[in-house]
Amino acid sequence: MTTEVNTAQTALQNAVSLVEQAESLGTQGASDLASGDTTQNVADQLGTVLQQLVGLANTTVGGRYIFSGDSDQQAPYSIDLTQPSPISAYQGTAATRQIQASDGSQFAVSLNAQTIFDSPDATQNVFTSINNLRQALLNNSGASAVSSALGDVQTADTYLNQQLAFYGNVQDEVSSASNDAQNNITQLQTQLSGMQDADEAAAITQLTEGQTAQQAALVSRSQLPKTSLFDYITSS
Repeated sequence: MTTEVNTAQTALQNAVSLVEQAESLGTQGASDLASGDTTQNVADQLGTVLQQLVGLANTTVGGRYIFSGDSDQQAPYSIDLTQPSPISAYQGTAATRQIQASDGSQFAVSLNAQTIFDSPDATQNVFTSINNLRQALLNNSGASAVSSALGDVQTADTYLNQQLAFYGNVQDEVSSASNDAQNNITQLQTQLSGMQDADEAAAITQLTEGQTAQQAALVSRSQLPKTSLFDYITSS
């Protein structure tokens, strides 16, 4: 579980960096539009950003797609940049897995890619906002359209950072649960060792007492008179 959570957090950190790159590209594209320069190159770079984001959404650990919810054998997304809407519909399911802390409470350990990258709120949707910015540049839709799309990318960036914070909290929860479990194991091992040591001491005491009793019996027997009944008969 720790490996999965750490991998997820790293993936989202990389995703945040890519969205920030998209913001920078959008700013450059808006500047190019204002000066009449071509925006094709910027749009192409935004396409590469989308491909990398889909790759992060399809992150695997141990052969499992960690952002596919409970259907972790299915990649969440595919991408085809030749299409106006290049990213497929979400192919996974809801993420319902929880783990139990040592105090009996339960907490969620994962989010699915739909929640992270593909929010139903278009202004928070990482994929949609970046693709809208890309399309605005490809179609030379004008500075106003590019500016509006860029604003949505910035909003999506804020939203994505919130999802990253979720995994930071999960890391803390998992670490705390692991520490509590290890402490419980240590306490049980200590108790078991004490019981085993006590049993061994009791066995040694019983053996010593038995040996002492046996020795006393042998000594007492050696001190008994050695005259037999035949001795009494022949002496009378």
